[in-house]
Amino acid sequence: MAALAFSVLPSFRQPLTSTSRTASMTLFASSLLPAFLTPTWKTPSLRSLLELIPPFLLAVPKSKISHSRKSMRSANKGLKDKQRETSLGLAVGVESMSLNPRPTPEVCEAVDKTTEAHDCIQPMGWTSEMVAETYKVSRQKQDEYALISHTRANKAASSGTFADEILPINIKGAVISVDDTIRPGVSAESLASLKSVFPNWGEASTTAGNASGVGDGAALCILTTRERAQKEGMPIVGKWVGSAAVGVEPRYMGIAPIFAIPKVLAQVGLTKDDIDVYEINEAFASQFAYCVEELNIPIEKINPNGGSIAISHPLGMTGVRQVVTGLAELQRTGGRFLCTSMCVGSGMGAAAVFISKKRKFVADGVFRAELNEFFTRELAEEGYSGCDVRVTHARTEIIIRATHTQEVLGEKGRRIRELTALVQKRFKFPENSLELYAEKVQYRGLSAIAQCESLRYKLLGGLAVRRACYGVLRFVMESGAKGCEVVVSGKLRAARAKSMKFTDGFMLHSGQPAREFVDYAVRHVLLKQGVLGIKVKIMKGTDPEGQTGPRQPLPDSVQIIEPPVDKIVSEPSSEQREPVAVAAPAPVEEAYAPEAYQQQQQQPETYAEQPVF
Repeated sequence: MAALAFSVLPSFRQPLTSTSRTASMTLFASSLLPAFLTPTWKTPSLRSLLELIPPFLLAVPKSKISHSRKSMRSANKGLKDKQRETSLGLAVGVESMSLNPRPTPEVCEAVDKTTEAHDCIQPMGWTSEMVAETYKVSRQKQDEYALISHTRANKAASSGTFADEILPINIKGAVISVDDTIRPGVSAESLASLKSVFPNWGEASTTAGNASGVGDGAALCILTTRERAQKEGMPIVGKWVGSAAVGVEPRYMGIAPIFAIPKVLAQVGLTKDDIDVYEINEAFASQFAYCVEELNIPIEKINPNGGSIAISHPLGMTGVRQVVTGLAELQRTGGRFLCTSMCVGSGMGAAAVFISKKRKFVADGVFRAELNEFFTRELAEEGYSGCDVRVTHARTEIIIRATHTQEVLGEKGRRIRELTALVQKRFKFPENSLELYAEKVQYRGLSAIAQCESLRYKLLGGLAVRRACYGVLRFVMESGAKGCEVVVSGKLRAARAKSMKFTDGFMLHSGQPAREFVDYAVRHVLLKQGVLGIKVKIMKGTDPEGQTGPRQPLPDSVQIIEPPVDKIVSEPSSEQREPVAVAAPAPVEEAYAPEAYQQQQQQPETYAEQPVF
């Protein structure tokens, strides 16, 4: 146990010991093993652990089955306390499932006679079978969700996704730097072939493949105030937003996230769609499958790099691991919100919401600005005219728009591969997760970047500013633009600084329509006499096909709709049925045989009986 804690604490000793002794610090340790968190604090494991941290740090034990996030919640509560008992908390989750005997505790007779109390001491596997039986979660469905966890974890481990989250440790001369609990080569057939681990419980469906694995692990998070982090030079990874805890029947312990997640989202004012990444603990596939379907959350958002079924579930550390893994995923994908949730032994559940250090729109804006600057520098001679970024769960696609696409691709695609490697290294994309494409600019006159480069080369060639700018205006307007604005400003040698503006047509300068309809670009021209700045704005029109402009019309456009022609109604109508025009029937002429008609006229009428008066 101590060796696991040793693996995470040394990396944080340097910043902690460099702080002032008057600064308040607290260690919140979470573990299920009683021998490690004994109230006497005299075990050799804990004494060795405390040697790694400053002597003036207060330590507080926390012990709750599958709820190491409790240590983070305690640290956050201490930070927000008005008396400010602590300004920095270490939330440590550590567990050795291989050493934990997990015996059934001895209880009094009253507990055995009370159903709810007796359910609290039943094995966790029993709760899995209860959920599967009560809520009709089939063995096939459990194996399907388990396969998703195994597949994602194997992909993340092989691609090095966990490399930034794992600290290598030395155990008996061997360096462990990867999770050895992740099993490669898991398939649907191999999961279906496994036998139930609880054959005495009737039609049991819990197996070694669709239940969380047994593993040892430790995780640590530092929680502090923004002022303290900035003062100590600590990088801010994320922010704790809020948490919630719920209770359910102990025998259905695994379904607690169904109630914990909506509760915490309501507290912080978010919806399920606002969350970018969910980390929901996979204690068993039965409870995980039922929670996912009841919450109605896309599986693509949940445990994107696998969960406890594949990675294992050290009870004391999984909650902290979820936070570390989830925040790292937000950093990779540029997401904003993380929601973690766990079911807790004896019928409890918890959930928490975190926010990444960079808001999504800020991270996207910075990335796109840096990417555009990189391509402008590398592809200026190829007629670079902008780029589009499409992010999916599997990879990121970047479409480079240029006037000379053949030069962007290079001979046999050599140049585009070099650019892919440069972008991947510059922006730290995982291997095989980035694709670059080249797209030819069809309407060069409607590209602000292309016209900026054209004006730049004209000025470098010695063309007069006025003549060069009017040439750009004419070409842009002839290409179908609604308006154009060209600004050249700067200070040349032996001359005053001045600015010249050339405009034509209609131009929007503010609001959302300006973002959608106006293309904007800025360049600098280095001349012998000084430096000039050029700015080009092009107002595009509406294009139903989306090639020369946005598909939607301008806000001030008016569309006149002609009223439909009224139908002529030939008969009264009602609300129950539509009026139907019915043609008048043609007159029918009766035909009689002449002889039969004459006999009828000649013979008098006779009666069978004479009338009586």
